[in-house]
Amino acid sequence: MEYPLSASCPQLVYFIIMMKRLVPAAVLFIALGFGVMLFGFVYDITYAGIPYQDAPPDLLAQYEAVRDTTTTIFMVGAGLSSVGSLLAFGAAVRLVLRLLRPSAQEER
Repeated sequence: MEYPLSASCPQLVYFIIMMKRLVPAAVLFIALGFGVMLFGFVYDITYAGIPYQDAPPDLLAQYEAVRDTTTTIFMVGAGLSSVGSLLAFGAAVRLVLRLLRPSAQEER
């Protein structure tokens, strides 16, 4: 479905009409990613904390296991935020291409 851009249709409304699925998905992924990273930060402070000084090997092994889990949580959150950023970039590129298409057709 094509919505022509006219003087009565502001660009923000046009953007919302054209990107009604892509933009909310991008916002959802970005927010979810930051939420997961925040959870990883809280998990890190709660369970890993500050590394031990001159700790026995069993405590070092436990600290490393928790640190690995925290790193994995951070990476998952960063990945989700990255996907959301790519979706937002795709929505912006799509908007620019749709805005340029009618003007290119009018010049011909």
